[in-house]
Amino acid sequence: MPLTGAISNRHEGGNRQGSDNEFLVGVIGALLNHADDLVRLTALRGRLLAQADSSARPVAQLRLRCGAIQDAVIHVLGAADAPMSVGEVHADVENHLSMRVSKDSVNSCLSVGAYGAEARFERLGRGVYRLRLI
Repeated sequence: MPLTGAISNRHEGGNRQGSDNEFLVGVIGALLNHADDLVRLTALRGRLLAQADSSARPVAQLRLRCGAIQDAVIHVLGAADAPMSVGEVHADVENHLSMRVSKDSVNSCLSVGAYGAEARFERLGRGVYRLRLI
């Protein structure tokens, strides 16, 4: 008997013992009908968990603190022996911070920091910067 039939018979008020037995038989039958699905799902879960463990990547910090890129750019240009291109600064900033950083963020930091009365960087040519000499 399908599970829905067992449940509806139980509430019709007939022979209580008979309807209880039918209800249990219906529940057990419904559960057994899905035993193969449960075995397949359990195996799939195990494979997915094993795959996730084997391809686990280190969790990176999602956001840097304010000024972290600017501090890294200052550090990189301060340690440089010669003026650097934006690409070189970007690569060294990523090495210094040990994480990926947007090249646009480094470029913006350099271009904004090269203008104004308190500029930290000196623009020597297109895409070439050095730490401003004070």
